[in-house]
Amino acid sequence: MPVPMQPWASIAMDFVGPFPVSRGYDYPEVIVCRLTSMVHLVPVHTTDTAADLVLVYLREVVRLHGLPELIVSNRDMFHPQTDGLSERTIRSVTQILRSMVAPDQTYWYNKSLNGVKTDTQFPGVKEFTQHARAYLEQAHNALIEARVAQTYQANKRRQAKPMFVVGDKVYLSTKNLSMQKGRARKLIPKYIGPYAITACFPDMPNYVLDLPPELKARHVHPRFHVSLLRRNEPNDDTVFPSQEALSYYDVGTDDTTEWMVDEIIGHEWNGATCRFHV
Repeated sequence: MPVPMQPWASIAMDFVGPFPVSRGYDYPEVIVCRLTSMVHLVPVHTTDTAADLVLVYLREVVRLHGLPELIVSNRDMFHPQTDGLSERTIRSVTQILRSMVAPDQTYWYNKSLNGVKTDTQFPGVKEFTQHARAYLEQAHNALIEARVAQTYQANKRRQAKPMFVVGDKVYLSTKNLSMQKGRARKLIPKYIGPYAITACFPDMPNYVLDLPPELKARHVHPRFHVSLLRRNEPNDDTVFPSQEALSYYDVGTDDTTEWMVDEIIGHEWNGATCRFHV
């Protein structure tokens, strides 16, 4: 995203909470200047509409800093990564609130200056504002430098999508697979397989895999986007003998499977769980 040229020309906003009701409010709105990182924390309600928040924004921000040229928020269909500044600020705000254990504690979160003017007859004030403007210019340049470095590092991880042909073996991501109920998602393997590619579509990055019977039994469709596939590198038996990974993973039976019960002939209790004999 472009680096703003002046304070409060571009802002990021988000919400944190809800929290227990305090003086009628239960939802803090976090508004951050993307250049100076100055923050406004505005108490609002979880039931506030967009029209209500417009009035709050006019009263709390526009009154002091004017209208922004750009508003960034992940409260929409856009990717949340575009609003990393407000996400980091919310983490800081949450930590601050968590540490407020005494009624007389205070925390001065805002330490940056907003807009400054240098046309004054007082030499000391003029010198101070000139320093403040110089610091803003340094902050602007530092943001550009950091953005270039972040872009370089991010692009290094965004490698081109691999292209496969029929017959290649690939590993399949379990990200969107329906696994057996009761299993911890975090303990399920990231990828399973490898499975052979049986069909390719040149006009779109989708491939059809030869799925094993256990996935077919769960009605998993065999067509997948390339982002869910990883190339299989065959094991080198001369370097790592007998180290071929197992391709089978127990995904469990289909949770929609049903049986007709003829008769319930008894039951037993195990703690709070009741089991039926059928």
